[in-house]
Amino acid sequence: MRWALLLSFGRAVTRSVSEGVRHCPRLRLGFPWTMLFTAAAMLAMPLAADEAAKLPWHHDVSAAWKETQTSRRPLLVFVTTQGCTYCRLMERDTFSDGEVIAQIGQAFVPITIDAADQTAFVKRLGIRVYPTTVIIAPNSKVLDSFSGYMKPQQLRNRLKSVSYQETSTANDQAPISKDEKVTKHE
Repeated sequence: MRWALLLSFGRAVTRSVSEGVRHCPRLRLGFPWTMLFTAAAMLAMPLAADEAAKLPWHHDVSAAWKETQTSRRPLLVFVTTQGCTYCRLMERDTFSDGEVIAQIGQAFVPITIDAADQTAFVKRLGIRVYPTTVIIAPNSKVLDSFSGYMKPQQLRNRLKSVSYQETSTANDQAPISKDEKVTKHE
């Protein structure tokens, strides 16, 4: 649908420009110009789907952890680095998928962090590969951790397999505190 609209937009622009320069045959526009105008329109036009469906990413660890505590939903931590191609691909392709957005929005508190900004946190979790996605329960236990690029279907399946059972609320400390209690779930 969007391609048809853009193509018709390109043709309309081509038609109006070529009608304006009818007196000069060398300036008449043809198929290559239609494609050029269509491509320019595609680049200039924001994608409505991308604007409408986005994850409510947290960027502040404290705020995300507070929401995890109050909502009793696990924290989904997406760890990236500057210049990470697969991080950007996962942000663009996987985290823009409608089903992934719905699944994460219902069951998790999403936060994205740059490994360079949270070195202590990344070191405690033993993260060495980017992107890495870690799921931490409100009781500070790591429920799951997976490294590398994941396609939308792969991530949906992995998130479904995470079974969160609220065990104890006695250990509700922020996972970034000095005496952190994050432990790996076996």
